[in-house]
Amino acid sequence: MNKILANLVIRLLRSSDFSLKERTKLVTALLDKLNFIPYKDIIEIDQQGRIMINGQSLPLEKAIQIKESAKAVLDNQCRNLVREQVAFKAVTMGVHNGTMPEQLYWCRTALWIYQQEDELYRVLAQE
Repeated sequence: MNKILANLVIRLLRSSDFSLKERTKLVTALLDKLNFIPYKDIIEIDQQGRIMINGQSLPLEKAIQIKESAKAVLDNQCRNLVREQVAFKAVTMGVHNGTMPEQLYWCRTALWIYQQEDELYRVLAQE
């Protein structure tokens, strides 16, 4: 079902039959849906500092691996450089050079995804 919906949304966005107002409504609904289920509904840290995924505690060895991996991702200089460049491009395209509302929405989406991902890595690294 999700694959069908994703393909439908893609076709709708590419359709030349939609007005700018209709495409804006569709993109806005999509962004609202993306923000509807934050990672906190899936991954949590309980009172004892254990990582919980979908309400299930991870085994200690797996939790240690995830914590170390999250720290490594946060410290990865190449990743950080690429993300800074993408963020710069998103702001340039969406704010300074954007001519259509869709450009702003997708640039905001890119930045939102980065923020969510970074926050999740910090939670998993328990920083």
